[in-house]
Formats: sequence, structure tokens, C-alpha cells
Amino acid sequence: MYAESGTPPYEVTESHYKKVLSDTVFTDKVNEKLEATLFTEEKGRSNYHIIALILAYLYYVEPNEKGYTNADLLKVAEEYHINRVLSLKPEQLSEMLNEMWDLNVITVMDDHYRFSTDGFRKLLGSKETVENSMGDYFEEGAAV
Repeated sequence: MYAESGTPPYEVTESHYKKVLSDTVFTDKVNEKLEATLFTEEKGRSNYHIIALILAYLYYVEPNEKGYTNADLLKVAEEYHINRVLSLKPEQLSEMLNEMWDLNVITVMDDHYRFSTDGFRKLLGSKETVENSMGDYFEEGAAV
């Protein structure tokens, strides 16, 4: 039987991390889980997905280590006429961001949101890919 208190500590080194992160089977599984998280509705049509795309877009056009506010997200949604996000009540947007935080997709500090890891942004694609994906949401839904 395994007894944690009687087992010596195991040091995890940088080489351990590199080995795991270079394992394509592992990274494919992580990407699969992220997609399952973001595409809770019909693939490519979830609010989580468009919020993640907007966040990724902001990373590309306005790099900011601190992250981005609800107002930053809404500004991009307005510029791209993404009514699906604009029609959300402020508390709904905050709740969705908090759910993404609970799922460890994003982190929050002082009302600023950013991806938990750069890998999440990279999964969504290049700036051009992100912009094209955001275009799929152009004038979708009804603005309030």
C-alpha cells in the first residue's frame, strides 16, 4: 500500500516538463480537452469559443501581461459586430469568464483576464486564423 508520508519526495525538473510537453500524444489530449471545454455547444458556435477568440485577438493586437477587462472584450465585440457577445448582460459575461477561470482556461487578477497558459492562445491559431474565426460570428444573433 502506498503511504505518502513514508515516501521520499520526488523532484520534478525542467527536463521532466520538457519531456511531457514534447509528447504529442499528451499535447493532443490537452488540445482535445480544451476544445471540448470551449465548444460546449455546436462546434464553433459557443459563447466560450468566441470569448476565447476575442481574448486571443487582444493578445495579438494589444499585448498586455496584465490581461484584459470586460470592457476590452466588449470593445472588440463591438468593432467586429459580434452581437452574440454584445447581447450578454454584464453579469452573464462575468459569469462565463468565471466559468472559464474555474476550468483553468483563463486566470483573473484585478478584473483582468488572460489565458492560463500561452498554449491556449496558440491552440486557437495565428492572428489571421483568429480574425477569420471571429468573422464567423459577425452580426450573429440579436443585439440588445
